[in-house]
Amino acid sequence: NLWARQGHEVTIVTSRHGSLPADTTQNNLRIIRLEVGRRSVSRGRVREMLRYMVRSRATCEAVHDQVRPDLVVAFITLPSGVAPAHLRSRYGVPLVTELRGGDVPGFWPDHLNGFHLLTKPWIRSIWNASSLVIANSRGLAELAARTSPHIHFKTIPNGVDTQVFKPSSQKSTEDPKKRPRRGSAGRRAPR
Repeated sequence: NLWARQGHEVTIVTSRHGSLPADTTQNNLRIIRLEVGRRSVSRGRVREMLRYMVRSRATCEAVHDQVRPDLVVAFITLPSGVAPAHLRSRYGVPLVTELRGGDVPGFWPDHLNGFHLLTKPWIRSIWNASSLVIANSRGLAELAARTSPHIHFKTIPNGVDTQVFKPSSQKSTEDPKKRPRRGSAGRRAPR
């Protein structure tokens, strides 16, 4: 974690998967993994998310009492934003919410429409409590603005500085067989 490497004390509250330890600390980084019955490392089920929302609130309350954070960050609105929004409401701790896709009403409607119909009031409440809401693309920020047009959504394109990391404007003269090969990993789904 960049903030921990810069000397900040960082606590991450997440869900536990497999045999990972429940609580670890290394240098300035503490990771608390909550047991929620997580089956997949890459995708949470509704039951797991609900357990996380309940358990993370109590855990974050205890962490707040121990370290008095200057800032809380929700990596995704739901389920991660419930506990930080509670800390914002109860203690006034500034909240930053990061939008990742599935937490934005209208994203992947064939699969998430019912979920978004049920959770839209919570989503709006968390966004409204946030000092800053960051989307990982301009398109996601525009989609989020349909739900909450009064919020100014900031965009950080998936954490990559597109002014620094961009294709060269010059055609390569290298032998194509000697050029580095690139790979990518991620979830592809129609949006």
